[in-house]
Amino acid sequence: MTTAVTLAGSDDPTAGSRPLAGPGQVDVERGQQLDEFRLGRLLGQGAMGAVFAAHDLVLDRPVAVKILLGRAASHRRFLLEARALARLDHPNVVRLYRAATSADGQAYLVQELVRGTTLDRVPTPLPARRLAEVLRALSDGLAAAHRLGVLHRDVKPANAMVTDDGGVKLLDFGVAAVERSEPGALVDGDATGTGARVGTPRYLAPECWRGGAASARSDVWSLGVAAYELAAGHPPFRGDDLAALELAVCDGPPPAPLPLPPPLAALIARCLDREPEARPTPVEVAAHAAAYLADAPAPHGGAPYPGLAAFDDQRQADFFGRAGDVAIAVARLASGPAVTITGDSGVGKSSLCRAGVIPALRAGAPGRVIVLVPGRRPAQALRRALGLADDADLEALAPVVAAEAIVCVDQLEELVTLADPAEAAAAARALAALAAPEVGARLVFAVRGDHLIRVGGLPGLGPVVMAQVVVLRPLARADLREAVLAPARVRGLTVRDPDAVEAVIAPVVADPTALPLLQFALAAAWAERVGDVLDLAAIMRAGGLPSAFAAHADRVLAGLDGEQRAAARRLVLACVEERHRVSRTAEELCAGVPGAAAALEALVAGRLLIARDQPGEVASYTLVHEALIDRWPRLRGWLDERTGEAGLRARLRQAADDWHRHGRERGRLWPRASLATAADLDGLPATERAFLDASRRAARRTRAAWLALVAALPLTAGLVWGGLTARAEAARRAERDATVAGHRAAAEPSLRAARIALAEASARRTQALAEFAVGAATAEATWAEQSDRVRAALAALADASVALETALTIAPRDRLTIATLAEVVDGQATIAEWAHDEAAVADRVARLLRLEPDGRGAAWRAPAELAIAAPGARALAVVPVVERAGRAELGAPLATAAGPALRATVPAGSYVITVTRADRADERRPLVVTRGQRLDLALPPPPLAPAGFVYVAAGEFVTGSRYDDAIRRDFFGASPERVAATGAYFIARHEVTFADWMTYLRSLSPAERERRRPHTAAGQGMAIHLEGVDRFTLTLQPGAVRYRVAEGEPLIYPERTRRARVVWERLPVSGVSFDDAAAYAAWLDATGRVPRARLCTADEWERAARGADGRSYPHGARLEPDDANHDVTYDRAKGGWGPDEVGAHPASDSVFGVADLVGNVWEWARDGDRAVLRGGGWAHGAFSALSVNRDVNPPTGRYAWAGIRMCADVS
Repeated sequence: MTTAVTLAGSDDPTAGSRPLAGPGQVDVERGQQLDEFRLGRLLGQGAMGAVFAAHDLVLDRPVAVKILLGRAASHRRFLLEARALARLDHPNVVRLYRAATSADGQAYLVQELVRGTTLDRVPTPLPARRLAEVLRALSDGLAAAHRLGVLHRDVKPANAMVTDDGGVKLLDFGVAAVERSEPGALVDGDATGTGARVGTPRYLAPECWRGGAASARSDVWSLGVAAYELAAGHPPFRGDDLAALELAVCDGPPPAPLPLPPPLAALIARCLDREPEARPTPVEVAAHAAAYLADAPAPHGGAPYPGLAAFDDQRQADFFGRAGDVAIAVARLASGPAVTITGDSGVGKSSLCRAGVIPALRAGAPGRVIVLVPGRRPAQALRRALGLADDADLEALAPVVAAEAIVCVDQLEELVTLADPAEAAAAARALAALAAPEVGARLVFAVRGDHLIRVGGLPGLGPVVMAQVVVLRPLARADLREAVLAPARVRGLTVRDPDAVEAVIAPVVADPTALPLLQFALAAAWAERVGDVLDLAAIMRAGGLPSAFAAHADRVLAGLDGEQRAAARRLVLACVEERHRVSRTAEELCAGVPGAAAALEALVAGRLLIARDQPGEVASYTLVHEALIDRWPRLRGWLDERTGEAGLRARLRQAADDWHRHGRERGRLWPRASLATAADLDGLPATERAFLDASRRAARRTRAAWLALVAALPLTAGLVWGGLTARAEAARRAERDATVAGHRAAAEPSLRAARIALAEASARRTQALAEFAVGAATAEATWAEQSDRVRAALAALADASVALETALTIAPRDRLTIATLAEVVDGQATIAEWAHDEAAVADRVARLLRLEPDGRGAAWRAPAELAIAAPGARALAVVPVVERAGRAELGAPLATAAGPALRATVPAGSYVITVTRADRADERRPLVVTRGQRLDLALPPPPLAPAGFVYVAAGEFVTGSRYDDAIRRDFFGASPERVAATGAYFIARHEVTFADWMTYLRSLSPAERERRRPHTAAGQGMAIHLEGVDRFTLTLQPGAVRYRVAEGEPLIYPERTRRARVVWERLPVSGVSFDDAAAYAAWLDATGRVPRARLCTADEWERAARGADGRSYPHGARLEPDDANHDVTYDRAKGGWGPDEVGAHPASDSVFGVADLVGNVWEWARDGDRAVLRGGGWAHGAFSALSVNRDVNPPTGRYAWAGIRMCADVS
C-alpha cells in the first residue's frame, strides 16, 4: 500500500492556515524498512516532508521518522532542522535521535515519538489557566531555541502537541533559521531568495509580510496568534485571500479583546504588537505566564506563611510583594552570568532567591537547579550538590556538570564568616569557573549587606559577586499589604478585620528588620484560625509583633527544668558570634553539658534552632533567624552578660601570656581584687587556668603571712607596726612599678612594629593616590601593599594597647604609660581617618583628649585659618555644611565681611564661601579645610555663562570611593577617595531634552537625521523611538507599559499620584549614544548656540555633583524616594516608571545649582579614552545612583534610560 502525502501550494486562496510551499508528495509503503527503522502509520505532513510512526529495530523502541519531500528536492532545509534540533535538549521541544540518508538517497530524521494531540485539534476556547500553562511551555521551548540562535519561523497550534501526560512540546523545525554571529544575519534552510516569506501566512508577523527578516520577535508574534486562537476559538486576523490577510495583519484594526483575566489578555496583546521591539521576549512571556499561574487561586491547604523560615520554590504560590525585584534580578541575568542579592538581615534575600528568582528562571529556561548553603565545608557541599565524588577536582568538573544549570548559593557570607579558609578558597574558585560564558550557568547569590565587602574581596569570585548587585530594599506599604492578604485570598480565607492589616504591618514599615516577626505572627494566626477566617487583630491583642515572638520563645524555655534551661542558654549563646548566627554540631553544643541533649531537642521543636543537614557535613544547628538576636529580650540580656566577660578574658589572656613569657615571675600574678572578677569564668585554656591557680595560691600565701604577722604583734607595739606598714607599702609600690614596667616592656616590640608599619603604610598610601591620579597601571597593586601595611599596623597597635591599658589600670597616673598609650591611640585615630570611619576617629580623639588634653589630643582639634580675597565683592560669608537627616545643608555663617576681603579661623570641615556682587548672581564656592591648614583663597569675578549653564571655578574636590576595595574597584570602577582638581568650566543646569534634540535633528540632512534619531535595540526590555520630522512622535516603553505620543500631546503615566501628566518634550533625551552626544556638542559649538560645547569629563561631572566634600549624592548622604527619579520614586508601579521633566526634583540639586545629577537618566561623560555613564536613572536603585559610580559602556550603546548633559570650555 502506498500513502501519498500532498502539500498545498501557496497560490491556494484558502491557504492562510497552511505553509507557504510548492506542491509535492512522498511515496512510501507502510511497513517499508528504512535502514533499521520499520515505518508505520502516517502521523502528519508538512511543507517539506511527512512524519511516520516507526519502530527502531536495533534499540527496540518507538520513534517518529520524518522523510524529506521528494528525492530531487534540496536537502538544505532538512539538514538545517537536524542541526537546529540537535542543539536543543529541552522538555518542551521534541527530541532528535538521528539524522541520516538511506542507501537510495532518502534523507530522514529520527525523533522522539510524542503521543498526544496537536493543539489545532484540542477543543477551544481553552480555560485561562490551561492557556497560561500552554503559553508558558511553548515560550520556554522558544526561549531555549533562541538562546542557541535558532528561530522556529512556523509557530502555530499544528506544530505543538499536548502529550498524553499533559505536557506541551514544540514540533517541526522544518523552516527554522539559524542566526549567524553578524546581527540579523540568518542561515536559511529554504531554497527561496532574499525576501521570500517563510512560514504559515495566518501566523506571519507584519514585518515578515513586508519582506523583513524573521527574528525572535516574529516567533513571539506567531506565538501570540496561536495563543489568541486557543483563547477565542478563532484567529485574531482574517482575510478571504492572502492579500486581504496581509492587509488585516499589517494595517487592520487590532483584534477584539479576549475574555480572559487582564494579566493574561494583556500579555497576549503585547505579543501581537505591530512594533517588534514592543513585544516581549519568550523569557518574558514565560515569566508572565508563570506569574499568572502563581497568582491564580490555589487549592486550599498548607500553611501559606512560613514563619521564621524562608519561602522556597514549593511556596512560590504564596510569595507576594516582590514581583519588581524578581524582574530586576532576572533582567540582570540576561546581561551576565551572575546576580548578587544583598541587603539587611531579615529583608527577605533567601525568600526572593528561592521563591522568586529561581522559579522565574526555571519558567524561562527549565533546567537543573542547584541550591546550597556553604556551611563549614563549602567545597565539599558544592561537590555533593553537583553529584561529584568527595575527592573530585571541583574547579575542573563543576563547569562540566553544572553547564546550563541554575546555581543558587544562599548565605554566601558563610565563605568568610564560618567556612574553613582552604574550603572557602576552593569553593570560590569553582563558583568563579561556573561564571565563564561558555558554561552557560546562571548564578544567584544571596549575601548579607554587612558582609558583601568581605565576600567581594574573595580572589576569583569577588569580581563575579560584585559585577551585578541588586540591593534588596524593604517592602513598601502596599507590597506588605499584598504579602499579608494575597496568600489568604488565594486560599479563600476571609480577614476578619481588614483595618487590622495596617496595624500589623505598621511596625515593619517603621523598622523593616521586623519582617521575620510579621511572618512568624502570621503563621501563628494561620494556625489559630477558625474555619476560613483569619483573625489578624489577635496579633495586636497579644501585644504586637515583638511581644508575640518573645512570648513564644519564653514559653519554649519555660517548658524546661532548671538544668535544661541552663543548658539552653549555653546552646543558644554558642550559636551567636559577634551578633551573628553561626552553626554548631551537636557534639560541639552538647559535649559535657548536663541536660543539653534534651534542651537541644526542645529548642529545635520550638523552632528557635533549626537543624541543617548540609551535603558533605555533619548535621549542624543554628538560630532559625538572626531576628532572634535583636528581637528576643532574654537573648539580648544573655549576650550583654557575655559581652562584659569579653574584656576580662582579653586582659586575662594578656596577663597569662606575660607570666609565661617571663618565666612565671611572681610579680606578674593577679592580686585578690582581680581574681574576684574572674571567679565565674569557665572554658578557659590550660595556660590561663594555670595563671589563675598560681595567682590564687600566691594570694592565699600573702594573706596568711599578713594574718600571722598581725597576730604576733603586741597591741602596744605601734611604732613597730607603723614601720612594718611603711615597709610593706614600699614593697607594694615597688612590686606595682615593676609590674607596670613589665607591661610597658611587653608592649614595646608591638609598638616598634606598629611605627614601622604605619610609616610604610603612609608612604604607600601617598604613592598609590598619586598613581591613581594619573591612571597608572600599578596603582591597585601599590594600594594593596598599603592595605597590608595598615592591617599590620592595626594588629601591632592592638597588641600594644592591651598591654598598656593593663598597665594603666594598675597605675592610672603613670606618665610614661600615658604618653606611650597616647602614641598608640594617635596611630589608631590616623588609620581610622584614612578609612573615613568618623565614629572611630571621634572615639580615639576623645580618648586622646582624656590622656593628653594639651598634647596629641589638642593637635586633632587645631582650627584652620582662611584668608579670602574677592575683588569687587560686596559681601562674603563662610558657611559650614551641616548634615541634617542625611541632607547636606548650609548652617549659620561662621564669619562674614561687608566687602571684598575676609579672614577667619574655623574648625576643619566642609564649607561654602558665598560671594555677593553687584553685577553677578551670588556665587557658591565649596571647599574643604583640614585641621591646622592655612589657606589663601583668591576669588576673581566669574565669566558670564551661556544661557542655561553655570560656572564652576578651578579648584580641588574629593573624588573616589570610601567603600571597601572590592566594591570600589569592581562595582564603582573608582579610585580610593583622594583629592583631585579641575580647571574652570561651564556645565548645563539641566540634561539635554527631547525638545533640544528635535531642534538638532531638524537641522540635519535626512541621512544624518536617521543616524542620530533616538532609538534602542530590541531585547533590552525597555525601548524608546523618535520618529518623524514635521511632527515628531515618541514611542516610550519603560517596562511593561508602552506609550506613543506626538508633539504637543501630553504623556500620562496611569499609575502615578504625582507628576502623572508630563510635557514629554521636556523629558531628558535618551536612546542616544556617546558618539551622538559628541556630534551634538560639535553642532552646538559650530552654530554658536554654545561656544566650545563638549561632553563633560568624568571629573567635571563628579565635581559638579559632589561639590568639594565627596558627598554620596549631590544633596547629601541619603537618597529618599522623591529626592530624585529612581526605581522607588513611584513605588515601582508598572504605569509609573519612566523619566520626569528636567528639574522636577529640586531637592537633589547640587551645591552649584545643577539639577538631576542623580536619577532621571544616566548621563554620558568622557573618562580618558572611555565612555562612562554617571548618576543613575529612573530604572535603577540608590546604590547605582551614588555619585562615585562610573559605569563603562561602549560609545555606540543606546539605552532607554541613558541621556546627556553638556559642558563647555571657558575662553
